[in-house]
Amino acid sequence: MTIQEYLTTINKRFQTGLSTEHTYRGDLQNLLESIAYGMFAARLHAPTLNDFSRQEAAELIPKLV
Repeated sequence: MTIQEYLTTINKRFQTGLSTEHTYRGDLQNLLESIAYGMFAARLHAPTLNDFSRQEAAELIPKLV
């Protein structure tokens, strides 16, 4: 799930007028799992593990995330 997909989903749920604070929990969990997977994949594909940085992670995160 991309951030754009997450925002679209919660916007649709918000517009129904029936949402509560718990309505978005599953969608947020899916988004966070996607981000965590992307960070893991970036770390896995890093050429050097000793100096892995946020910048390197941003460059190596798969485009699907």
